[in-house]
Amino acid sequence: MFLEIKPYQMVNLNDVVAFSIYPNNTNDYTAHSLFIELRGIKDSSQFHFETLAECERAYRRLINALRKNGSIIKELYEDALED
Repeated sequence: MFLEIKPYQMVNLNDVVAFSIYPNNTNDYTAHSLFIELRGIKDSSQFHFETLAECERAYRRLINALRKNGSIIKELYEDALED
């Protein structure tokens, strides 16, 4: 199953092994960024957003999609950004 993180930028949910969010980092390069580690790829995929709200929305969509996909890493994000 694939999830479109940003327009025309998709990730295979079956390959996600880890992810993290840097919503309020003061570093301009990582501010409002979502990092996703994929199986078989050495470097993490980075998705940068214009606003904090867009970044958090993408993070929540990723969590919800992983839950629906039955991801085995679900225990790592059970309490992350609870709705």
